[in-house]
Amino acid sequence: MAAEKAGDVTTGVRFLASAIDGLREQVRLVPLTQALGHYAWAATHAGEWPAAAAAAQEAPVSARDTTQASIRSYR
Repeated sequence: MAAEKAGDVTTGVRFLASAIDGLREQVRLVPLTQALGHYAWAATHAGEWPAAAAAAQEAPVSARDTTQASIRSYR
């Protein structure tokens, strides 16, 4: 997330994709939801449209399922 926030969206996308894979394997749903939101933003700005769309669709559903109002409100 730091790379994404610092403006290096390409690195942010790469690191967030790796984090998302690890969080899925560990079934860590709350941080996964947060990572998906950041990934959707970073992938959008990196021009990775299919990945951005998939994450943007998954993040609010996961937020609802884990009662994370801050992400759910973007839906």
